[in-house]
Amino acid sequence: MVTVYRKGKLYYSHPFVEFDAYLGTLADHQGSPHYFMNLVHRYHQYDRACGLSDLTSRIYREDNIYTLWPMIQQYMDVTRPLPDMLFLEPYRQLDPTTKAHDAATGRPERYWRDMSDEEYERIIHQRDAEQRKALKRSGLR
Repeated sequence: MVTVYRKGKLYYSHPFVEFDAYLGTLADHQGSPHYFMNLVHRYHQYDRACGLSDLTSRIYREDNIYTLWPMIQQYMDVTRPLPDMLFLEPYRQLDPTTKAHDAATGRPERYWRDMSDEEYERIIHQRDAEQRKALKRSGLR
């Protein structure tokens, strides 16, 4: 479910599958573009979208905004494990699907927290390269 509150009161709540992602661009005070993503309900014309900018810092690379959508889709899909990201690691054992996946694949509970800085940098660069290739294959970039 996607639930949006306005002034402390429920504004709307609908199943995630009824939302579409829209990308936008704004210029900062120096004229550099930064990108953002909103979820917009497909069947209603609410005057307020569900902004996802609180999930990220400012995104200055267009490629990075395109990788946000698959991550959100995986996060919202209860049949798939949580995305394997540092900030979600403390919650992996609380999600039954993710816990079963981690047990089946042998993923350590502290995978991200116990790696060295050098290994972290290597894996982040490797995943970035993989995501760029996937974007090119998908035709988005």
